[in-house]
Formats: sequence, C-alpha cells, structure tokens
Amino acid sequence: MTAPHLAAELRALRLRQGQAWVERAADLEGWPKDRRMNAFAELACASGPALDALVEHHRAYLSHLLDAHSLRPAYGGASDPRRHGTLPDTPPPARKRGIARALKPKVNDPATRQRDLFGDAP
Repeated sequence: MTAPHLAAELRALRLRQGQAWVERAADLEGWPKDRRMNAFAELACASGPALDALVEHHRAYLSHLLDAHSLRPAYGGASDPRRHGTLPDTPPPARKRGIARALKPKVNDPATRQRDLFGDAP
C-alpha cells in the first residue's frame, strides 16, 4: 500500500502522461477543441484503476497513430534491431600492436628473393 501523498503524486503523474498523449494524438489527427476538452475532462474525472486503464488506452492509440503515419522516431534504443540479434554487430578492425606493427607479412615468392623463417633460400 502506498502512502497518501505518494498516491497523489502518482495520480498527478499518470494524469499528465494521459494529457500529453491526448495532446499529441489531437495534433496528429486535428481534433476539434471540444473533443480535446472532453478527453481532458474524462481523464480528470477518472479514478485510480480507471485512470490507469484510460491512460494506457490513450498511449496505445497514440502508438497506433505514430505507426500509421510513419512518425515513430528512429533511434538506437530498445527498438534497435541489433539489440535483438537480427543484425550482427561488426567488430572493429584489428590493429597491430607493439613490434607487430613493424613486421611485414612473410611472402615466399622467388621473385622477391625473401628468405623464410629458417633461412632457407627460395
């Protein structure tokens, strides 16, 4: 059970979330002012669990609108396909370190007359 002041703060938070989602949906669809005010009044009059359900309804509706209008923001957050394993992460290219940077790859090519590791002439 939550303390009374905490419950009031949570209610105010859920109410503000619902209002923000109603505002965004109204802007996307061009709602008339009276429909917008009715949605705000419905949110303000809802109590506890009814408010949670109503706010969730408005969130789901806004999500549907964003998908329908292709307005969902693209960012590398939780919806990034690389986080779900659908795209492989490419590792950074390997860099040679220390003395390996000065060494050249060995080529056993008779034209270059390069000796191999054991000193055998080609």
